Amino acid sequence: ISFKELLASNVVAQKELEKIVQMNRSERSAIINAFLNIESFTKSINELKERKKELEGTQKIKGILKQEREKLKALEETYKKYIDAKAELKALEESFDNLIIELNNKSSEYVECYAKYQKLQEYKSALAEKKGIEERILDLRKRIESLENEINELEKDTNRMPLLMKELEELEDVDEQLKAAERIEELLSNLNGINIQKRELEKKLSELNKVKEERMKYKDSAAKLEEIDEKIKQLSASMEKLYFKPRKAIPYIVAIAAGFALLLISVFLGLIISGIGFLSFIFTAYRDNRKIRILNEKIKEISREKERYLLEAKLYSEIHKISEEISNIEKQLLDLNGKISQINSELTSLANILGQNLSKSLDLDIVRKLKENLKRKSYRKRELTVQVNAIKEKISRLTAKRKEYNAAREALQNLVERLRSIKVPELPEGLRYSDEILNKLKDETNRLSQDIGRIVEKLRNNASIRSNLMAFIEENKDIEGKLEEQRRVVKKFEREHKIILRTIRALEVVSQNIRSSFIPSVENYMSRIISRITNGRYKAVKLDEDYNLKVFDSAAGKFIEKDIYSGGTVDQFLLAMRLAFVLSLIPHGKGVYPKFLFLDEPLSSSDNVRRENILELLSKDLREFFEQIIIITHLENIRRPEFNIIRLEEGRIVDKYYVSKT
Repeated sequence: ISFKELLASNVVAQKELEKIVQMNRSERSAIINAFLNIESFTKSINELKERKKELEGTQKIKGILKQEREKLKALEETYKKYIDAKAELKALEESFDNLIIELNNKSSEYVECYAKYQKLQEYKSALAEKKGIEERILDLRKRIESLENEINELEKDTNRMPLLMKELEELEDVDEQLKAAERIEELLSNLNGINIQKRELEKKLSELNKVKEERMKYKDSAAKLEEIDEKIKQLSASMEKLYFKPRKAIPYIVAIAAGFALLLISVFLGLIISGIGFLSFIFTAYRDNRKIRILNEKIKEISREKERYLLEAKLYSEIHKISEEISNIEKQLLDLNGKISQINSELTSLANILGQNLSKSLDLDIVRKLKENLKRKSYRKRELTVQVNAIKEKISRLTAKRKEYNAAREALQNLVERLRSIKVPELPEGLRYSDEILNKLKDETNRLSQDIGRIVEKLRNNASIRSNLMAFIEENKDIEGKLEEQRRVVKKFEREHKIILRTIRALEVVSQNIRSSFIPSVENYMSRIISRITNGRYKAVKLDEDYNLKVFDSAAGKFIEKDIYSGGTVDQFLLAMRLAFVLSLIPHGKGVYPKFLFLDEPLSSSDNVRRENILELLSKDLREFFEQIIIITHLENIRRPEFNIIRLEEGRIVDKYYVSKT
C-alpha cells in the first residue's frame, strides 16, 4: 500500500476529513481500485488516458488533435479569407471613386458651416465679456459704497482720539502716584506701630529710672551688713560664755560633796553646807540664763535688721542689670527714632510725588481715601489705553480701507473704459445669435469634421487594404490543396480519439460496478459509527457513486444532504466515512492491511458528549481491527484505560505514562 493510499485510509487528519469526497472521480477511482486489487483496470485506463491527453492536450500544452484541428481551422479561415479577399478587392475598387465625391461635398459644407460658427462664437465672446465686466462694475460699486460707509464709521471713532489722548496724558502719572499712596499707607501703618513701640519703651525706661533712683538709696547697706555681722559675733561670743559648762559646776559639786561628807559626820552641819552649795548653784544658773535670753533677743533684733539690709543690698546689686536694660532701651529708642526719621523723609518724598503736603497731617484714613481715588483713576487710565489702542488699530484699518477704496475706484474706472472699448461684431444677413443656434452650428461643424476625417481614413484604409489584399491573394494561390490534405489528417486523429474514449468508458463501467458492490458495506459501517457517535440521533446514511453523502435525520424523518448540518456535525459524518473506508474497502480488497489507525485532531470540532462517544468507539469497538490507534490532540482530558499518553512541547517529549485499567 502506497503512502498516497494510506493518506486516504489509515491516516485521518482533521483538515483532510473530506479528502475522498473532494477528489475528482479519476483520482478516487484509482485509489479505490488499489484498495480492491483491480490495479490492472487503473493501469489500462491510465495508459489510455495518457494517449488521450496527448491527443486532447492540457491547459498548458496543446494536444495533437487540437493542434491539427487548429491547423485545419487556420487553413479553412485562410481559404475563406482568400475568397473574401477577391470579392472585397473588387468592392473596394468600386467604392474608392464614391469616397472621393463624398469628400468634396463634405468639405464644402464644413467651410460654410465653420464660418458661421466662428462669427457667432466671436459675437458670444463679446457679449459674455461685456456682461462679465458689467457684473464686475456692479460688484465694485457695491464694494466702494461699503468701503465709504466703513471709512465714515472709522473716521468718527478716530475723531475721539485727541480727547482721549488729552485725558490719558492727565492720568500719565497716576500709576506712580498710586504706588506712592500705597507706600505711604504702608509707611504710616509701620510708623504707627513704631510710635506705639516707642511709647511702650519710653514708659518702661521711665519706670526703670525710678527703680534705679530708688535702689541707689541702698548703696551703704553692704557696709552696715558688715557692722551687724560683727555685733552678732560679739553677742554670740558673750552667750557662749554664759552657757553651762562642767568646769563652772565643779565648785558647787565640791561643796555639795563636802556637805554630804560632813553629813556623815554631823547631820546638821552637812545639811547646811549642802544647802548652801545647792542654792549657790541654782542662783548662778538663773542669772546666766537671764543674760542669755537678753542676748538672744538682741541677736534676733539684729538678725531682722540684717535681713532688711540683705534685701536692700540685693536690690542695690541689681542696679547694674537695670542700667544695662536702660542702655538697651535707649539704643532701641535711638533706632526707632532713626526709623521714624527715615519714614518721615520717605513720606516727604512720596508726598511730593502726590503733589500734596502730608507732613503736617499724616492721617491714614485720608491716605486710604486718596489711594482709592487713585485706583479709580488707574482703572480709567487702563480703559483709556484700551480705547486708544483700539482707535489706533482702527486708524491702521482706516489707512488700509482708504487704500482699498482708491484701488477699487481705479479698478472701476479701468473697467468702465474697457467696457466702452468692447465692440460687438455685426452678424451676416439672415444669421441671428442664440445659444441654441450656436450649439447647433458647433455640433454640425464637429459632425462634418468627423465625417471628413472618417472619409479620409476610409480612403487611406481603402488603399492600404487593396494593397494587402493583392499581396494576400498572391501568397495563398495554392490554399485549396493544403486544405484537403489537412482534413484527412484531422479525420484520422479524431477516429483514434473516439476509440480511446469508448475503451476508457468501458473499463470505468466495469471497475465502477466492482466498486459499487462495496458501497452497502461502507454505508453499513458508517451508519453504525454515526449512530454510536451521536447517541442514535443519526442512524443511517446513503452514498452515491461519487460518495456524496446523505444522512437520515430522525427528527426530519428523511435523508438530508450533509452540507446543511453544522460544521462540527459534518466533521463527525466525514470521520465516520473515513473509518468506514478503512473497515470496508481495505480488508475486503487486500485481505491484509496495516494494523494501525492514525488520527490527527479527530475531537476538536465535537462537543463533550460526542467527544466521549468517539473515544469510546476508538478504545473499544475499533480495537479488534487495529493493533495501534494513534490520536494527535491538543485536548487535555482524554485519559482512558490502557492508553499510552505522550506529551510534546516544541517537538520534545516532556512526559509519557500508561493509564492502567484501574
